[in-house]
Amino acid sequence: MPILFKQCYLNYSPQAMPPEVIRAHVRRVTYYGMGRVRITTPYATSLRTYLNVLPNVVHIRLLGIYGGPSADLMNLCLEKASSLDIEFSSHWTPMPSDLPSGEHYTSRNSLTHFQYDTNTFRELLSVRIPWGFRAEYAMETRSLARLVFDMHITAESLSLPMETAPLSLMQDLEWSRIRCFSLYGRYELLSPPGVSSLPAVLSRMSSLRILHVQARQHPTLTRAPILGRSPHVLTEMMELRSLTLAYPDPEDAIFRVNAPFLTCLSLRDEPRRYLEPQDPDYAAVYCPLLKASECLYILRKFATPALESLELVYEADDGETDLLRHLSSHYSRLARLELHRYQARNDKNDVPYTSITTVLTSITPLKSLHLNLGTREMPPVRCNDFELCKAWAYARDARAQEILTIMRRCPNLEYVAMLDPRYQCCTWVEYRPTWYPGSYPPPFRVEEGRYTNSGVETGSQ
Repeated sequence: MPILFKQCYLNYSPQAMPPEVIRAHVRRVTYYGMGRVRITTPYATSLRTYLNVLPNVVHIRLLGIYGGPSADLMNLCLEKASSLDIEFSSHWTPMPSDLPSGEHYTSRNSLTHFQYDTNTFRELLSVRIPWGFRAEYAMETRSLARLVFDMHITAESLSLPMETAPLSLMQDLEWSRIRCFSLYGRYELLSPPGVSSLPAVLSRMSSLRILHVQARQHPTLTRAPILGRSPHVLTEMMELRSLTLAYPDPEDAIFRVNAPFLTCLSLRDEPRRYLEPQDPDYAAVYCPLLKASECLYILRKFATPALESLELVYEADDGETDLLRHLSSHYSRLARLELHRYQARNDKNDVPYTSITTVLTSITPLKSLHLNLGTREMPPVRCNDFELCKAWAYARDARAQEILTIMRRCPNLEYVAMLDPRYQCCTWVEYRPTWYPGSYPPPFRVEEGRYTNSGVETGSQ
């Protein structure tokens, strides 16, 4: 029973309290606000009603708190939990009360985990606000600075928006316990001192195991730096196991760092290119992809002998074949490979998926292969054309079976997954070979990014 009732979901209006028999077992709470709906009782009062009967909560996740958490709500969370997630809804709009300024915190915190998620398109969703966001971002930075300063001794996991992360403050603090550090958002909104502070911040994280920098740059600007191009004092990251970078600069010094135990590497896009809306106003958040030749250049100079999982998002060019051959010959432990391949805008040729797959058969340790080949017949996200979607599903199934036939040369292969973009949350559709023990009837649908058993299908997703 302790495991069964470890997590609890709570609504703003406590119509029914959790049964008394499970209260002592609850460790993680997800609290849902009312979004844009006007509330009559403060969120802090509502949540405190729950927490008064849940004595052992250590993790609180806030969802749907329109306008951001108040000072009272933040102080309550800091008082009750050692781990805190704040995630705003898709309709989040910057407001003066987004986060309370530091002087309003009455509780010093000893948080071990803090995750502050804002919407990917928050600037564009609020594009009609005439006065911009400078005041709101400045307030957010001050508030995050107070939180971060208090938790630097205890922090083990920290996720912050790049545009308001207090990196200038963080570079002067020791982060000896931190294992996971994530930055996301937009580089172009970060002040120059903040950009230059990132290498110093990373050099203070001696125990870092997971680093995610999924920040995008404006398409008209150069690729943003991680450590920069010049040699840096940070020359090794011996504890690093996972590295995720969006739109990285191939010349960045991060690829010269000694990370001999790195097992997971992702060179990706953010947000996902296959989620690109039809609205032209959103075009500014999509940056130029790495070329296949640039990916090859990075992998050749970045020594990762222990690599087990690799994700590449690239635009095909003349270096693609050499890139795929490099994957086949240089990674003796590579068990999971995810490729998102896009053709140049003016390239009208068919996607050579059989040639791509044939080269990959030389990766003998491979257990799972995820492919998004960006074929022209792929329907747009959230497509409402039933006939188009049906035709795509049949084409996808046929292509997957052909790829499976080619991949018979990989003795350890468990499944091939094809991306299906037709729904609000894109899905991976798994195809398991007949020779794999306990294989499911194809295809097997899996939620993108989570890889959980979400159902068995006999047709299209």
